[in-house]
Amino acid sequence: MAGLELLFNCVSNSISCSQDALICFVHWEIVKSGYKCLGIGDEPANGEKKSELLPAGWNGSKELYTLRYRSKDDKSNLLLKAFTVDSTLIFNLMDSKTEKVTDLTVNVNEYIAEGNLQTFESVFKNTDELIIKLKSSLLPPEKEERQEKNERKRESEKASNLRDSNNDPLLIPHRAPPTRHPPDWARLIHAIGKHSSSLQFLWLPPQVAQTYVHNTLILCFSLVLHWVKTASVVCSENSGTSSHTLVTMLSLVQL
Repeated sequence: MAGLELLFNCVSNSISCSQDALICFVHWEIVKSGYKCLGIGDEPANGEKKSELLPAGWNGSKELYTLRYRSKDDKSNLLLKAFTVDSTLIFNLMDSKTEKVTDLTVNVNEYIAEGNLQTFESVFKNTDELIIKLKSSLLPPEKEERQEKNERKRESEKASNLRDSNNDPLLIPHRAPPTRHPPDWARLIHAIGKHSSSLQFLWLPPQVAQTYVHNTLILCFSLVLHWVKTASVVCSENSGTSSHTLVTMLSLVQL
């Protein structure tokens, strides 16, 4: 209620009846709902500025109070009218955005102590009850206000996601191509040497298979050549084998 106290102290000298005090209270509840006052009357005037205070001439007429408000985001305007009928005030509030009109009839004596109009601590009574009535019957529903805040929040998050594509939940993450390890050539060569008769290497590409066959044949011929040379030495030393015959064998192997 600190804000209401400051407001009341600003206008207390101009409060001359119970209706003025009640208008002051209702004005502050509208401000708390996210609006600021523009001025008096049905039509806007030049040089108007939004303010939490009551404008000059706000209680110029005791039979009809007319105040205009605008939301903090400038998306909505309210027109408040209060008619004095005996000891009651009949409030009408029109929201220009939704074109919705709400109304509330308040018995002034139930909420204002007429004998203490200049004293903030004692001028208002049953304030909790009055606030409930204002929020349920006159002021814009809090649900709509929350929806507007949620919409603004979603728009802000959407704009943020557009700026940062990494936050897009539908974006497929980048994945590196699978790593392909080269064949274990040592094992293949071992398999060829061990099981060459079963031709297990025929699943390889033609060029690769041809290379392995060629290398394997060279290896075999080298072993045979080594064996023939060794045999020729042994034969020449022990058996007297004809050198002509050994030379012929070496020539055949080398071919």
